[in-house]
Amino acid sequence: MADINEFYLADLSWRIASRELSSSEVVNAALARLGDETGIPIVTPPLARLIAAARRVGAVAKPSGAGGGDCGIAFATSSEQADAVRAAWRADGIAPLPLEITPEGARQAVGDEQSGEVPLG
Repeated sequence: MADINEFYLADLSWRIASRELSSSEVVNAALARLGDETGIPIVTPPLARLIAAARRVGAVAKPSGAGGGDCGIAFATSSEQADAVRAAWRADGIAPLPLEITPEGARQAVGDEQSGEVPLG
């Protein structure tokens, strides 16, 4: 399983670096429109801020899960860019979850002193 995750992370990093993931903007717009048309908010104002903040520092972001405003995820090409995303989110009042991606999957960041629930907005 670790080999698959390493391949996925390498592929994802390449796609972001080559700007192939600009399609995420199309998906985010489609999700927002779907939410508007059904009256079920998928890309809420806090999620829109999360997406815009990531975009400002060159990363991409999207709602995570079913949408509705509870969580989003950003994809960065380096630890420096990830730090910039977290700083942009904090500046917009969005508290990032203390997670890191490893070959084994996502887990709470080692040494991070934050705990408990973190509201999106």
